[in-house]
Amino acid sequence: MKATTVNRKLCNDFFDAIERNDLDAVADCYAPDMTMWVNLTGTEMPREENLKVLHDGAALHRRRTYDDRRINAFDDGFVVQYTTTVVALDGTKVALSSCLVADTRDGKITKLYEYMDSGKFRRRRA
Repeated sequence: MKATTVNRKLCNDFFDAIERNDLDAVADCYAPDMTMWVNLTGTEMPREENLKVLHDGAALHRRRTYDDRRINAFDDGFVVQYTTTVVALDGTKVALSSCLVADTRDGKITKLYEYMDSGKFRRRRA
């Protein structure tokens, strides 16, 4: 199978697993040395911290979906633009425009760079 096809499937498997809150499947998408950088904080986190953030975040809302995925896959990664839609426990719905850049190796994600619409996020918090 072509690397671009593998990476496109990896991208969908990754987001589908997060939506199902299947952290074992998310972990299976990650290389052991995976790290993630997030533009909202400007910090990088290792694999285990990222899995904890996903676990803890799932308790804060009813549902989280990654809609309108536009995936561009390459031999060594993918870029995906999407809308993160969250339904809070009180029923409030929030949608944020997002972009994720991924480096991959041997069918696993080695590095993630997440870019979220920080301006909209700040307006929501205010």
